[in-house]
Amino acid sequence: MSKYMKHGMKLIYLDQCATSEIYRDPNGKWAEIRSLLHQGVKKKRLMCPRSIEHFIETSSLADGQAIALDDELHQLSFGRSFLPEADTAAMQLVASVRGKRMTIDDFTRKNDSVNIRKPGVLTLLRDIKEQFDETIENVNRPVNLVRKLSRGQTRLTDDVKKSMVGIIKDQHKQQLVERLTPLSLGIVPEVDVRNVGGLTVPDWAGYLCILAVRNHGFSPNEAETALNIIRAEGIDAVPTVTIRAEIAALVAVLNVKDEPRDQWDIMRIASTLPYADVMVTDGGRQAEMRQLNLDRRFECEVFATRRKEQERLSDFLHKLVHPSSR
Repeated sequence: MSKYMKHGMKLIYLDQCATSEIYRDPNGKWAEIRSLLHQGVKKKRLMCPRSIEHFIETSSLADGQAIALDDELHQLSFGRSFLPEADTAAMQLVASVRGKRMTIDDFTRKNDSVNIRKPGVLTLLRDIKEQFDETIENVNRPVNLVRKLSRGQTRLTDDVKKSMVGIIKDQHKQQLVERLTPLSLGIVPEVDVRNVGGLTVPDWAGYLCILAVRNHGFSPNEAETALNIIRAEGIDAVPTVTIRAEIAALVAVLNVKDEPRDQWDIMRIASTLPYADVMVTDGGRQAEMRQLNLDRRFECEVFATRRKEQERLSDFLHKLVHPSSR
């Protein structure tokens, strides 16, 4: 049974590492999985929506490779893409206030939002990726230095992890409350930035509120209701924000180096995990989701790209695509 799909279909999210492996090794160890995915789409047993991050990360390939991979993902996605992280979070906030159950049209968009065959599009995507990676690298540099110096000095008990998760989630809660409060009085926040490590980065909570107003007509009364919900439930009312906060907290307590590609991963996971029935990602991300119990809480079967997991994924897909043969 799927969380959001009908007629026995499954919503599968292939992280960039998985799509890259399928493309790079089409006739090798990923051949069976690739074949099963296409069979599943043909039989309407599964759908694999893309994401805006896919377009951006795919742009790092040579033009011909990027277009070929995009063509393949188009076939698997039925022309659907997951909404960007901020848009998804804004929709979740609005839905929590209005008591609306999300549908596939609320967290994906139909048709392709980006046509990488169009002249100049790949160049633009590469520029966006370069600027984003450079910003994240600069912001993380002092943080990574502290983590390197303190690595191994804290015993990583479950209590330490839970404590850090609680702290980070509470910080996110307070930031969202700060932005919702003036909105409840009819004051729409301007596009704001915060200074982090000497760099200006967008204020996520303010931007979320702006999107709620701009895209969904979020009213002051609804902002007041949202305040009551967030004060009572915390950011769990906005799953995408919760997932991001919890993974960020775990990464911090593990003292691992945080690189730009990690932020791309977290963006995708935060916006897709609440809706995907199946996710294929790298082993590190799978381990984080399991440590945080995110896979069970969001009822998503998470597979990694390592060999044993490939065999498990292949078996899962075979049963889904050919239910009567096993």
